[in-house]
Amino acid sequence: MSTDLILEMPQRDPETTTAEEQALLQDISQRTGLTFSRLWGIPAQQDEQIADLVLPILVEWVDFLSDPRVRAGLYTRFHTKRAAPYVKQVIAWWRKEKDPIAQDFLVSVLEKLADKFSAIDIWTAFQELHRPPVRLGLLRKLAGHPSISREVKATILHQLQSFTEEKVAELTIPQLLAIARMGDPEIEQWFASQGNSKNRRLARAVSRLKIPSQTTPSSISYSNGSPDQLPELTSFECDLIDLPAMLDQQAKTFRFKLPEQLLDLSFFETWEIHRWARFALESTKPRTLSIWFRVKEEDAIEVRVTNDL
Repeated sequence: MSTDLILEMPQRDPETTTAEEQALLQDISQRTGLTFSRLWGIPAQQDEQIADLVLPILVEWVDFLSDPRVRAGLYTRFHTKRAAPYVKQVIAWWRKEKDPIAQDFLVSVLEKLADKFSAIDIWTAFQELHRPPVRLGLLRKLAGHPSISREVKATILHQLQSFTEEKVAELTIPQLLAIARMGDPEIEQWFASQGNSKNRRLARAVSRLKIPSQTTPSSISYSNGSPDQLPELTSFECDLIDLPAMLDQQAKTFRFKLPEQLLDLSFFETWEIHRWARFALESTKPRTLSIWFRVKEEDAIEVRVTNDL
């Protein structure tokens, strides 16, 4: 069971599709044999084979869509690492897009796709567009490129200094911690000054900075096996920074207690790539559950929750 919690479409009648969306879906069906009732129902984030078949077709359609809601739905399908070959097209769409909701979806996609090869192109577009503040998660990724690191960090600091309660509410504690731990003295100083913030989330993040966790908790250990042969309750793949929010939703759905130590993600940075680790969960039901983690690539992690019977 895969879970896509990153992007949600704007609300509209679930039974209604526009003529543009119907034509697009019909084209996909004719060219791939795949049938979907809605654009946002295409599981490109969860199924790599479907992504490889559908994304090239979606690229062809962008310039023919007049409805910004349909364009927004199309953009969300590119929120997958399989869309990496199309990052230049995504940047071009971002430059041209006038609808603010669709723009926001494109920024989220760029946050997913940004790497050392695309960082300068994204940063150049950001500077030229002069749009409202971009997601700090995207800027944090761009700051990893040496040639633009100083400029990007200065922009991050400016956004932090102009933070509103609403903006803070958009960030999780791990996201705040990731920004605070970028190694920039001025950003660190800003966080240090927020210890008495009235915003509980920000104050909690600052308190966590005083006790950094660089080692894997003893309750989590590498496993020589894998969860492949165990009954699976749910599975998903996400960026590491989004892991706590994803786990929280699964904990509520499947009624298990989310361990506090999983909220601090710094220990994941030292994990071996492609090796499973296991954590025994405390469940509210009479059963034994485990949560399995596997770091797949930079900032990406695969998670499975299993019923160990």
